[in-house]
Amino acid sequence: MLGSKFSINKNLEMLIGRGNNCKLNIPSTVDPKVSREHCKITVSLPKIYAEDLKSTNGTSVNGTIIDSRIELKSGDSLIIGDTKIKVKLIEPVQCLDCQTTISEHDLIHCYREGSVYLCDNCYENINDREFDSSESIKRTVYCSSCGNRFEDYVPWKSSTPYICKECKSKSDSPITLKEQKIGGRHMLGIEHFEIIELIGQGGMGNVYKAKHLASGEVVALKVMLASVAQNKALRYDFLREMEHTRILFHPNIVRLLHTNYKTSEDLFFTMEYCDGGNVYDLVALRQSYLELDEVFDIVLPCLDALDYAHEIDIHNIELNDGKISSAKGLVHRDIKPSNIFLSHKAGKLIPKIADFGLAKAYELSEMAGNTMIGAVAGSHGYIPRQQVMDFKFVKPEVDVWAMAATMYFMITRRTPRDFTKDCDDLTTVLKTEPVKIRERRADIPECIAEVIDLALIDSHSLYFKTAREFHDALKEAYDEYKKTIS
Repeated sequence: MLGSKFSINKNLEMLIGRGNNCKLNIPSTVDPKVSREHCKITVSLPKIYAEDLKSTNGTSVNGTIIDSRIELKSGDSLIIGDTKIKVKLIEPVQCLDCQTTISEHDLIHCYREGSVYLCDNCYENINDREFDSSESIKRTVYCSSCGNRFEDYVPWKSSTPYICKECKSKSDSPITLKEQKIGGRHMLGIEHFEIIELIGQGGMGNVYKAKHLASGEVVALKVMLASVAQNKALRYDFLREMEHTRILFHPNIVRLLHTNYKTSEDLFFTMEYCDGGNVYDLVALRQSYLELDEVFDIVLPCLDALDYAHEIDIHNIELNDGKISSAKGLVHRDIKPSNIFLSHKAGKLIPKIADFGLAKAYELSEMAGNTMIGAVAGSHGYIPRQQVMDFKFVKPEVDVWAMAATMYFMITRRTPRDFTKDCDDLTTVLKTEPVKIRERRADIPECIAEVIDLALIDSHSLYFKTAREFHDALKEAYDEYKKTIS
């Protein structure tokens, strides 16, 4: 094994040892000091962790024995018995122009003058002329505010979204984000908060792990990109998520903490930080489905939270005619594994629903809001036909279907429908049927599979109309299943 290289480019957990179940197997004939299951490597990109598994001879990093999980850095030496593993973290290299990732094989010939990388297509587009990496070059760009196409001079090194001159002049409340240098990297800085790390990126903004300086509380800080904030429709969506989260007080819904949306200041809000990540990342990290007990510990509380959100009284809703009204119930419209977060408190795992950016007061769907008739939103693997055909007027039942689809994913690592490159996603939703869950996993208890399959029927109308109905049916099936194994 001397000189062997192992490349990892995805999230996973990997055992190292002499046992046959170890992904990185070190036979006793090679190193007799290695235990059967010596240590575990956890990759959660861009980070990697090592943890000793009570091995006989211990695990060390840079000569120091570790007794708990430790984050590995580039250049670290991981020592297992007499075996030494050198850690090297390589950040992906992207074309400076089109931002596509350049493969390791192409790095040498894609390196251009000016210490930049350009893919062959982009290099050909500038006619192989010499350039300085700091100069501006004329190219086709799209305004991130109005979406129109322009030919303009843009700096090669600029990572700021392009905004045309007209949109810049129309901006009533420009939003500027201060910059602070943390750990050698330039990151966003907002008064009263210390930014720890970037933990998420979306179409409207970024989410950071941060510390509130006055209280010391660790929070999730969501900031709207300055360029996006100039788009009135997207700004409305961001503020809507803020206001919807503000009125929701449930142990299984991510709680809003601080807000700021004053003119000429940073547009952001903070939420409670969930240290367990989200359900999608958990499944990806394990590279396996979740156990049924875990699934029900996540799904049943989330259905309680949806039942609460679907019944809550909402006040001060601005209608299309400018009048103010009240209504009952928010429909989320984007329930999926990546919007269910996990928090550990007192040794207990607590699931929490997040991201109410698409949520809407369904009782006033005809008279309020920013949703156009014919619009479609939500993640295609987790929306029923009804949400495609009538997104503006959907009822709480679409959230119930989405929760059933999310449960299906936790159990099978698949979405209920099979999506292929040969067929448009929305057409797949409209024209195909969900696959029965026992066709994915035959070992699923029949009583539980029956309830999930019923919840995913969307050919005409949805079977479960409320989160409470689905909750109670699942609870009854789960109790029946537990009796058979007790």
